[in-house]
Amino acid sequence: MSADLQWAIIRNSSCFLIKSRSVFKGFTREPNNLKGLNSFRYNGLIHKKTVSVEPAADGKGVVLTTRKKAGKRARQQISLKAICRLTCCKCFGFFFLS
Repeated sequence: MSADLQWAIIRNSSCFLIKSRSVFKGFTREPNNLKGLNSFRYNGLIHKKTVSVEPAADGKGVVLTTRKKAGKRARQQISLKAICRLTCCKCFGFFFLS
């Protein structure tokens, strides 16, 4: 399915939307949306390449998650190889990747 068609479907009916009386802009809590805005450009659900930054589980550092474009055979099923997680922590002025 194309990204434009997916956006037309979930634009006003996503479960991640934040609706409030005092907020006129559309905000969202969806994964891989760095800005938190409900727009086609920043949507993390419909695009094939996305980036997400989250705090690490131990509270030290951050986890950088990227999703790559799937190959021809992997389009039919979502594989874990398409998602890459990288933990970065700052210790003594250096970044360690694990």
